[in-house]
Amino acid sequence: MLWGITEYNLWLGAIAGVSIILGAVYMLRFFQKSMMGESVEENKSFIPLRIQEDYIFIILMFIILSFGLFPKAWLELSEYAVAQFAHFKI
Repeated sequence: MLWGITEYNLWLGAIAGVSIILGAVYMLRFFQKSMMGESVEENKSFIPLRIQEDYIFIILMFIILSFGLFPKAWLELSEYAVAQFAHFKI
């Protein structure tokens, strides 16, 4: 897309390229400050998760992994509903 914009107009391509670079710099700085910066005092008092919350996260993790590892099973599960929706006429 950047190549196409540059072929259309060189200045627009340059602006698009600079905006991509500035966006990457912004994201990297944001990540660095939020994940590797100093801790705020109010965040130090958070308590660890309870065992019930751990179970919920474990179940969600397995569901999300099953979407990625076995997508055909999930697609077949919703195939009938999607077919009904696709043939629905307004």
